[in-house]
Amino acid sequence: MILSRIIHQLETQNWTAVALEFLLVLSSVVLGFQFTAWNEARQDRQEARLLIARISTELDQSLQLIENEIPASRNAVRATRAAHDMLVAGQVNETTREEFELNFLRASGLSEVRLHKSALEVFESSNAANSGTTPSLRLAIARYYGFVLIEREQEALLLEDFTALFRDLFSRFDADGDYFTTAHLRGDITALNHDPALARTLLQINFRQQFQLDRLEYIRATIIDLREQIRAEQATADGRLAPGTTPAQDGEPNAKQGQATLN
Repeated sequence: MILSRIIHQLETQNWTAVALEFLLVLSSVVLGFQFTAWNEARQDRQEARLLIARISTELDQSLQLIENEIPASRNAVRATRAAHDMLVAGQVNETTREEFELNFLRASGLSEVRLHKSALEVFESSNAANSGTTPSLRLAIARYYGFVLIEREQEALLLEDFTALFRDLFSRFDADGDYFTTAHLRGDITALNHDPALARTLLQINFRQQFQLDRLEYIRATIIDLREQIRAEQATADGRLAPGTTPAQDGEPNAKQGQATLN
């Protein structure tokens, strides 16, 4: 229809009408491209919001795992230290036997946490993430994803090291697990006070347990920081918060406050 009108105007040499027709066609094409781009950007924003929501859910799940493990990790650190100190002070005897054996058994505790990362992997490979989120948020999520990968490798190495130490530690039990081999052979549990290898193993385990506890607290602070940034960006996008400010979390401490509380 438009083409036939343009041909007719050319035949009649109505150049003004020809120019107006070309301008109309060009405007239609430009508007079409703009609408397509707008629609794609809108879809990217929606997809990015869904991904951010999934990441937020995973952060909450990982945080819950961490907060469940931190008390157990603290207890393991205290128990191993207590068993070691009893040995070094020569306080292991029949009277303190039950206390020592309980601390000894608790020394085997190692908190293990597998941080969730499936939504992070989708986000990293999604084109919508690039156009549907702010550069600062993309950078924060990318850094956290790299952090999760490194932490998983580090924990695997730590567990491997722990396994070797635990194997040495529990080799001191007999087959029934009721007596310490060294004390059983000598007929006196006080002989453990003169076992420097046992004290050294307990100290090595205690050092690694404390390292794991520090890791858990650092991971907790990292998760809280990212979660707060996500909420701040979402609030800013919704027009409920000025850029650069942090939303109140209904009494929830920020990362630094949480870390101070844990310490």
